[in-house]
Amino acid sequence: MSLDPDVAGRDPLASLPAATADAVRSELRAGERVAYAALPVTAIDAGTWSGMGVQSLVVIAIVALSVSLLGSIALFFAGEFGVFDLVSGVFTPTCLLGMLACFIWYLRHARRRAAAGAYVVTDQRLILLETWPSQVARSVEARDIIEVYCWMISPRFGNIRLDGKATLDQIEMRWYVPNPRACEAALRALRDAPPRGIDPAT
Repeated sequence: MSLDPDVAGRDPLASLPAATADAVRSELRAGERVAYAALPVTAIDAGTWSGMGVQSLVVIAIVALSVSLLGSIALFFAGEFGVFDLVSGVFTPTCLLGMLACFIWYLRHARRRAAAGAYVVTDQRLILLETWPSQVARSVEARDIIEVYCWMISPRFGNIRLDGKATLDQIEMRWYVPNPRACEAALRALRDAPPRGIDPAT
């Protein structure tokens, strides 16, 4: 796979939101070219079984706890529940609903953080960029990549892991990336490319 823009001449950064693309450009070195760029997604958005299972359980739990809460209040006004029964019948579902609300907030936070990030493969390195809450970029140089692994999670999304040198022992992308085979191919091309400044024919 070439490390140039795709055959149609399109800029790989065109798939990113304008602000994210500008953030990526601000991290590029002089002459550095982008081969792959994508927004990561969470497990739920990637359509993993675990993500969909969690989503289904949250919905079921909210419905069940809401029915329990409303039922306790209805029985109290019907005279079949005392004050203690009402407190115990309302307190537990309310606490559990509060915990679910915190979990939903966490999922929204994770989704926002993923949407503000980017996985970028250039002709020199892999860049893992986060732009929220602040801009942070981590990079893996081509010389540090030993092996690339790709797990297809769904037809459109997958997870990438690298085996690398020194402290880069097992670098795993925390989110899932679209078109992971293209990401894998770009990383393998990066790994196999001759060191910069060295003629591959020599």
